[in-house]
Amino acid sequence: AVRPEIVKNPESTETFDNVVLNITSIEPYQITNKVSKGKNELRDSKEFVTPGHAKHGRSLAVESKESVNCSTEEKDKPLICSIKLTPDGHWKKLFDVSTLYYEISYPDDVIYVSIEAEACYCGKKVSIGSKDGPVSMATWALNVGQNVIPLFLVDNSHSKQWVYSKYGLVILRSVTIKEPKEFIETKDYRLCKLHQDCDMVLDDSHPCGLIDTGSQVTWKELIKQHGQLKYCDSGSSSREFWLMPCSHCHLKDSCFWSKAIWASDQCAYITQLNQKHIRLLTGKTYLFFGDSSLRGIMYYMIEKINNTLYEWELVHSHVVYANIDGQGTNFAFYYYPQSWLPLSERNNSIDSLLSVFSNLQNNKNTILIVGGVQWINSKIMADIRESLQSAGLSEIQVVIKSYSSGFNVPAAGILFHNLEEQKRMAKRNTEIIKLATSNNFIVLDTFWMTISRFKHASYGKCACNFHKVLPQRNGTYHVTGRINELYSNRLIQYLVFTE
Repeated sequence: AVRPEIVKNPESTETFDNVVLNITSIEPYQITNKVSKGKNELRDSKEFVTPGHAKHGRSLAVESKESVNCSTEEKDKPLICSIKLTPDGHWKKLFDVSTLYYEISYPDDVIYVSIEAEACYCGKKVSIGSKDGPVSMATWALNVGQNVIPLFLVDNSHSKQWVYSKYGLVILRSVTIKEPKEFIETKDYRLCKLHQDCDMVLDDSHPCGLIDTGSQVTWKELIKQHGQLKYCDSGSSSREFWLMPCSHCHLKDSCFWSKAIWASDQCAYITQLNQKHIRLLTGKTYLFFGDSSLRGIMYYMIEKINNTLYEWELVHSHVVYANIDGQGTNFAFYYYPQSWLPLSERNNSIDSLLSVFSNLQNNKNTILIVGGVQWINSKIMADIRESLQSAGLSEIQVVIKSYSSGFNVPAAGILFHNLEEQKRMAKRNTEIIKLATSNNFIVLDTFWMTISRFKHASYGKCACNFHKVLPQRNGTYHVTGRINELYSNRLIQYLVFTE
């Protein structure tokens, strides 16, 4: 059998488990190219259904039948004979069995793709995403930017799985936000607002898409007016929306999305932090209890307080950062829920988090932040109260992060909510906010802020994360993502406002 050689990928800016596999010295193999020749446009594909119309319970990963043309030749054991994507994208290099790494690009409106892969050798299978992933066929969420999808050629007929080779797909979904080249603060722009995306209409009382506010002012003047409003209290308001400068509200590509702010007619949110905000955050202990959406907020705060981010982990257990700035500022993160583990092995609890630091102060210098995508409920909030009372910490600040956008793409192995279920999530979110407020908890509501821009998710099969952590040349890291930045600033605003 041909042995794959491990080489570094010189083109990709994102590592594929740090390496990609390439096959060398392979004999020519004659096979019909099975790469799909379908349309690039999402809505031209008969297989596509928007989140609002996808059927609940749709099968997302099925095992295909073995090809009747499979080979029994030894040289074909490590080879995949076909990879098909539906809808099809633009392949930088057409499929060839002698190449194990491919780059495929898609337009911004393609939010998921169906992947089919077939082994050359009889009895071998292709696992998609991981060694134990869906076999032969899977639906995959496409986030903005790079989506790295490994394909493993495996043999499960032995007592232990045999892995013959590893292929790599790097699918590049174009940046949804295509801005004009130059932004001029002193130029008059149309002010456009967005309540909800027209492909995810959850509130019939508001229009969908970009709406012209009827105002045309310079962005510099708008920010000045915005800064004169009182700060918004924690919680949520149905009057909140995205506001951005555009040349024409009916043309999304004429808008400067990077300047967009989460706004209200009655109050203001911090759009940019200053040194006063940072000083008021130092010398405190921040305890995070939640999932990856909360982890993004934590690393954003660490970077802001410390002016840089020296360490970063895609942690799914727990991590502690003590005295990050030499001024007694502490962070701890416990991942919850660990739904992939048996109940007996899930040792992440709020009690465990509260015991990480032995000298917690029972005042506003200790902040507990709890929440995630769509799992917080009344029982968890009752557990918070009980744990705080038991630990003698009933006077600390508690922040509840409400629901946020996620599970709106029918991807393999991931929970999927259709339009009606997303509407129920919106109602539950309102109930969560009311319950948290009645407990005197601070509420960071991220639901409408994220669901209105659900197509802008940056990573994760759940399509629920709006940040990325990127390595820098000096060995540090940087948290990117405008949406994550703005709701993190809202949390900081609530904490600073209490001072």
